[in-house]
Amino acid sequence: MLNWGLCRGHVVIPKAVGIDHQAENMQIFDFKLTEEEIEGVNNLNTNRRLCNHFQVWGKFDLFA
Repeated sequence: MLNWGLCRGHVVIPKAVGIDHQAENMQIFDFKLTEEEIEGVNNLNTNRRLCNHFQVWGKFDLFA
């Protein structure tokens, strides 16, 4: 999901407490999703929000 977010042009800030999880998160740069894979994830949309949305800094959206 981190790679998918980057492919869509989003800034991705993952949460990881342990060093192993942090190292795993860095492996998203080892590959690039195909257009078909990106579209497949896009099609999983259920129109539900999984985080709180705050409008901050004018035109920039902040999700927490």
